[in-house]
Amino acid sequence: MAQSILFMSEDANQVINNLGGSGLGFYGPGNYGASVVVGEYQSNTYITDATGTALGAIKVNNIQYISSASGQVPTNDTRALTAIPNYLATLQTRLQSDTPVRCQNPRLIIYDRNDITQNPSGVLAQVALLVHPGLNASPPGSGSTTWQQVGGSGSIFDVNDFPAAISPGSGGLSPSGTDTVDTIHDWFWALSVTPTSIGSKTNFGLYFSTEFL
Repeated sequence: MAQSILFMSEDANQVINNLGGSGLGFYGPGNYGASVVVGEYQSNTYITDATGTALGAIKVNNIQYISSASGQVPTNDTRALTAIPNYLATLQTRLQSDTPVRCQNPRLIIYDRNDITQNPSGVLAQVALLVHPGLNASPPGSGSTTWQQVGGSGSIFDVNDFPAAISPGSGGLSPSGTDTVDTIHDWFWALSVTPTSIGSKTNFGLYFSTEFL
């Protein structure tokens, strides 16, 4: 029985090379390369290499932190987090299995790219879990109602707080709740970051894990 975890951009349908030096780059107003002002949150997100260089300038959905319970989506309107559908997610994490499995204890960590117990330096990361398979803002989803600042082992995003997302199937649907069994399990995320000092920030990464049976 073989399993793998994939990191994907939801809108561009691109697999991000986990452990391969690529990831997401966060930028200010305008387009790729624009700086984010200290204390403000990014306006654009791109798939990049390890140095922050855009790979073919692939732009992905950007969700910007506006307040503790809301974010600005790619259409530039501000919504409550529970009104943001999965398809607008910045990042999709997927467990892919060659046989059907059930998941338990999924979690997400933001770290310094060396030790998952350590906070990244020079940046603060806000994370929200989207549990909203529908295409419209309403009815609301059952994911995060507020952003959570995530960093190192001291602040882990524990998906167990959201029963509908403990063992979601393909597309984030959980027809059997926490007992949903599938060969594909999808989680959808909003990510928003702000620098706490000037200069490029390449010393932070994202770690996702889940148990399965």
